[in-house]
Amino acid sequence: MADGGGPPGELDDTTAGVIAPPPLIFAGFAAAAHGLEYWRAAAVFEASVRWPATAVLFALAAAIGISALWQFRREGTNFRPDRPALALATGGIYRYTRNPMYLAATLGYLALAAADNNAWFLLLMWPMLALINWGVIGREERYLERRFGTPYSDYCHRVRRWL
Repeated sequence: MADGGGPPGELDDTTAGVIAPPPLIFAGFAAAAHGLEYWRAAAVFEASVRWPATAVLFALAAAIGISALWQFRREGTNFRPDRPALALATGGIYRYTRNPMYLAATLGYLALAAADNNAWFLLLMWPMLALINWGVIGREERYLERRFGTPYSDYCHRVRRWL
């Protein structure tokens, strides 16, 4: 549907048609990791590194995430993938990564792994990132290519997807 009113995950011309809101994907995998910890504990971090790692990862996640949201606001575009992209964000943090919000969410997820001292987070991170790459980023990239054409293609050649 051209109005974006189709079912979740449907590709159209007005939105990326992601499979689910990205924060819910990250939260779902975090909840699964936390639940698996009750079934079989799997500690991963030494006590001496656990809290410093948590603090550094959360600080990086917050700095990158806030910078990305600020750049979207500055560009005057929507940050939610279920809303139309109004402008192509290529400045600020977007000069270094095409997906700073997902990078920030991944760092936040790793911070939770450290805070919870839970190896399940690390084991589930890989299928979670595969799902994010396939069901969110891939769809967003196809949408942005349709929406912005050559300027977006040029941007993709200059800037890496993650780092």
